Amino acid sequence: MKDQVGVVLSNREVSRDLFLLRLRVPYQMRESRPGQFVMLKVGTSHDPLLRRPFSLFKVREREVEILYKVVGKATSMMRDLRDGDTVSLMGPLGNGFQPWGEGETPLLVAGGIGLAGLGLLEEMLPEEGFLVAGFRTRDEAPLELIRKRNSIITSEDGSLGIKGTVIDGIEMLLREVGKTKFSLFACGSRGMLKAVSLFARSHSTNCQLLLESYMACGVGACQGCVILTHSGYKRVCRDGPVFSSDQIVW
Repeated sequence: MKDQVGVVLSNREVSRDLFLLRLRVPYQMRESRPGQFVMLKVGTSHDPLLRRPFSLFKVREREVEILYKVVGKATSMMRDLRDGDTVSLMGPLGNGFQPWGEGETPLLVAGGIGLAGLGLLEEMLPEEGFLVAGFRTRDEAPLELIRKRNSIITSEDGSLGIKGTVIDGIEMLLREVGKTKFSLFACGSRGMLKAVSLFARSHSTNCQLLLESYMACGVGACQGCVILTHSGYKRVCRDGPVFSSDQIVW
């Protein structure tokens, strides 16, 4: 883990309110694992005071990409970043995804901005791997960032791909490919993750979830991001952010 200054190389909108920030960093980040994150601070003022957690979408030697959605003050400030501006980032942090088992076909499940947490894992997918990505509407889908091979897209309003949720996409995929043994890897809203977890349980399928949470420190010191698991309370930043779905108490 290193605390370093990132220089903005590009910062562009890829769908409605969704931006891709590319940074040059002084230290190599090749050791970053899929599912890990960084704590990022914009500017040098005390407002906003705290850093914000962001998944590592892509890593290239001394470049990192962060896919983020504009939802509040910090991300609005990020939207205004221009080439040459600097940010402070600390990472990589957290425990990432565990590899899929032998004989298992990996299936990535992304809900909206949850795509940000699966970018590194998507690069590791074998030819037979799949992605199901769900959005509310076509305007929210960063189509240029979604792999073209073995991908299913859903939208709640039916404006893109299959009308419905990611569960509808998964069920369609299962009907098409038959009895393939899948291993699920999901990132998205808590409601979506619960639905994917229950689906995996009903199909006796291995499933790992990347949880999102408000974080103050990112290293487990403040205890501000705890969740309830079947083995007690766990810190999303330190014990996660990736958990086996059967650990979580919904």
